[in-house]
This record gives sequence, structure tokens and C-alpha cells, in this order.
Amino acid sequence: MQRFFYILLIILQLSSSAFSQSVFTARNISMSAEVPMDAHIDSIVGIYSDSLSARMSRVIGVCSDNMESKRPESDLMRFVADALMADGLEYAKANGIDYPAVALINAGGIRSNMRKGDITVGDIYEISPFENSVVLMVLTARQLRDVCYHIAYRKGEATSGLSFAFTPGENNAKRIRIQDEPIDNDKQYLLITLDYVATGGDQFKCLTSIPHTNTGHLFREALISYIEEITARGEQITPPKEERLKVVKSNY
Repeated sequence: MQRFFYILLIILQLSSSAFSQSVFTARNISMSAEVPMDAHIDSIVGIYSDSLSARMSRVIGVCSDNMESKRPESDLMRFVADALMADGLEYAKANGIDYPAVALINAGGIRSNMRKGDITVGDIYEISPFENSVVLMVLTARQLRDVCYHIAYRKGEATSGLSFAFTPGENNAKRIRIQDEPIDNDKQYLLITLDYVATGGDQFKCLTSIPHTNTGHLFREALISYIEEITARGEQITPPKEERLKVVKSNY
């Protein structure tokens, strides 16, 4: 499986290079342990596999416990949202953007769990395999409420700086708090999210008409940097345990 992952990365890298091909053919090839490695493909893979293996196996931190991703929220969902928040706030500060901030990642964008022990770059590629960029959006309180309602309807997402009570599957959210303060109808708020979400991914249609600023930061690289910064302080990665999205009964 690891070898297939490296081959896929190599193909993606090669596909970005300048070349032309006017004719091509395709056929299905059954993949199994019984199929011998093609010598030509193996020679191409060999050029890149050592450097890719070294990069993917580089240890960037240590996780103190297993963390998993599952709705309505979980320790890994909180952790990756905190990483997104940190990256977005750094960009906002550098560009004079100053609003109470929340961070949002769609749960479907977190594709693997984080195991106790060493964390490698390859682990982060498994958790965040998509080329998603970090974006900033300025929302009114009404627009942010709509975001919360959709999170509730989708039975939870990864959030930071945001808390509320909700009934999964219902388009409603109660006791919404931003940075531990009740949402204020007279304020504007900074939403830090992914370009996928900002452009309506996972049915976040409530965001599509709102302008967004692309920071140019890949979220995966932001997550790697966040872990490296914690490691540089001599700390391990610890699962965030505070409750942010509280599940309640419909008549609560």
C-alpha cells in the first residue's frame, strides 16, 4: 500500500511537468501480488522512491494518545481545526484583519486517524490527502448562524473557537458562542476554512456568495507546521478534550 502511495505521488508530480502527447491507449490492469513489477515502471519509481520515502518517514512530533475523527466531534477533529485556526490567525494578523475568529473543516476532509507515538509527514498526508487551501471570510452574525445551522444539519464538523448545542440532523443551533462569548448580532466574524468549503463543498451553499481570501497556504502544510511548532516547544501532541458541539434532545 505504501509503495502504491509513492507511485501515485510520482505520477502526480510527473503530470505537472511540461510534456506533450498526441496519442495514448488505455487498458485495465489487474493489480495483485501475482502481477510482476514492470521493469520500466520500476526504473521510474526507483528515481523518486528514496527521496519520497525519506520525506514521508520524517518524524515531526509525538502523539500522546490515539486520536480519531468521527462526528459529531472528536479529539482529532478539534486538533486539526485548532491547527487551521492558528494558521489563519497568523495570516490575519499579518494583514491587519481583526475580528473574533472561528475555524471550520468539513469532517469528510479528515481521512485518517492519528496513532499514539511518532507522527510522520506520511501520517499527515493520510489525514489530509487533498490539496485544500486555507481561506478567510468575513461573515455577519446572521451568516455565521447559517453556518452553524448547516453544521447541525450535517451532524457535526471540525470546529475551533466555536461552540453551540444542537440536535443532529436538525437545521438549528442553540447557545452559539464565539471565542467563549455569545454571538453578537451587531458584530462581524472571521471564518477560517478551506477553499473547498468556501466554494460550497459538502453543501455549504450558505458560503458561496460571500467573498473569500485565499492565503496561498495548503492546509496540509499548515498542519505539519503546527505540529512542528508544538514539538519545538518540547511538548507532545495531546488530544483536545473540551466539548465544543453539544448534542441535545430536540426539545432541549
